[in-house]
Amino acid sequence: MFFHPLYFVVGSLLVLCTRVDAQVVKPKPVSAKAKHETKPLAVVTVKTQSEVVGSAFTLAEVADIRGKDAAFVAQLRAVSLGTAPLPGYSRILNRGDIIVKLRGSHLDENKVELVSPSQFRVSRARNEVSSARVLAAAIEATKPLIADAPEVSLIPDLLPSVYILPPGTVMLETGLPRGKVENGTLTVPVLLKTDGKISQTIEVVLRVKRKMRVVISTRTLEPGDILSADDVSLAVIELPNGFVRPMTSTREAKGKRVKRRILADAPISGISVETPPLIAVNDRVILEYAVGVVGVSVTGIARQAGSAGTLIRIYLPETRKELEVYIVDRNTVRLPGNAE
Repeated sequence: MFFHPLYFVVGSLLVLCTRVDAQVVKPKPVSAKAKHETKPLAVVTVKTQSEVVGSAFTLAEVADIRGKDAAFVAQLRAVSLGTAPLPGYSRILNRGDIIVKLRGSHLDENKVELVSPSQFRVSRARNEVSSARVLAAAIEATKPLIADAPEVSLIPDLLPSVYILPPGTVMLETGLPRGKVENGTLTVPVLLKTDGKISQTIEVVLRVKRKMRVVISTRTLEPGDILSADDVSLAVIELPNGFVRPMTSTREAKGKRVKRRILADAPISGISVETPPLIAVNDRVILEYAVGVVGVSVTGIARQAGSAGTLIRIYLPETRKELEVYIVDRNTVRLPGNAE
């Protein structure tokens, strides 16, 4: 019998397909136990925004974690997500960050159903302390220094509007002020504490303005001038920085001797004048003393200057001796035993 070549080719193909079908391994059906093992043990739902407290934070602080396996859920809750931002600041994380942290904690990500936005924000909880509160504490600390100068005003250097602190109980504590009122600047350290621990130390700088009613000169005064009523007057002025011991009474100023040049309309300091001595060096004086019931007077020459009641040395030409005597008045001196 004659076979056409085409029949031979078709037959060969049929035989080949039959052999291939025989070699294909059909997949085995998945058992119920295997299906159970592929189900997630926990569902982690990440919040879009979270606020954390400490310097580091965990998955539990940014996500809701649910599951029937309590041990696995506890492991997930404890997964560290790293360092928290500074108080008052925030940082952006993404879904991939959580997966990396799960792997780093040796947890099977396939056992977790992660419900998370592509990015989420983590903020750090904070306390806010206003600059007004800091300034009030600093000014309160200066009260003992300015108690004797009621017309003093304090002008602070620029401060931030708020100070950011970690969460907790906030307390303010001030240190001892540095500087002097008359020098024009006081610096007060203010300690900002959270739960008893120092979070920040603020150096509050206060500029001192002293406006007082003081004695001023009515003309330019030269060293050696003796102040009279026409040389001084009272005026309310702002004292320059560094000015000390302002005189506040014209009666106090009258009769004083000027020690250094004082310009017209300038305030007069107590250290710029002095009480002129009743007796100057080389002045002739009368020494009075008693011999029994007899009073004796001799002439002497002052070796020192002094005011009433002070002890000075004098020289007696008649005896060529020096004695220490007390000044009684402009012309009279007495021995210590006869000073009264």
